[in-house]
Amino acid sequence: MWITRVGEFRRYIGIAGFKDADFNSINKTMRGKVRSVDFQFFDADLVATWRHLFFAALNALKAFRDDANISKSVATETLIYASTQRQISKAIRMVGVKKTSSNVAVLAIGANRGEVESFLKGLSASVGTMDNGVLEMTREKTRSIKALFGLNQLTGVGDKPIQDTIVDALIEKMALLAVAK
Repeated sequence: MWITRVGEFRRYIGIAGFKDADFNSINKTMRGKVRSVDFQFFDADLVATWRHLFFAALNALKAFRDDANISKSVATETLIYASTQRQISKAIRMVGVKKTSSNVAVLAIGANRGEVESFLKGLSASVGTMDNGVLEMTREKTRSIKALFGLNQLTGVGDKPIQDTIVDALIEKMALLAVAK
């Protein structure tokens, strides 16, 4: 689990990975109301490390602050930015949780660190086993993410591994989404 305070927005952003996730439990959690925490589930096999989700959250919070949001919720806005797509339905198809998803990433945003931490820890009882390793890049994940986001021509730059280059390219695509109207 990774949690940090973003002073500019007076919010805490928490990110955790879960393996052996149960789709029905995820659906129940998604339908439930957690008033103090905005949260979104992602297919962890299509998430390029915690940085991918962190920058999606930053862009979502900025969009709401600047009244430039596409969706009605911060949680959905993070999904839009993580997918680098403006259409919610396409964003869900790209990086949202599917019935076949067994590795899940969860992003939580709240005003209180304890609430964010408690929410993420509480998911272990119902969603799956907390394992941040599902957020790390693997060879298979690298291939899948390159194909999904149209980064097939991308290679490592200098001494920088391809995985870092992919994360940087996704952060750039999210930033471009923020300025494209």
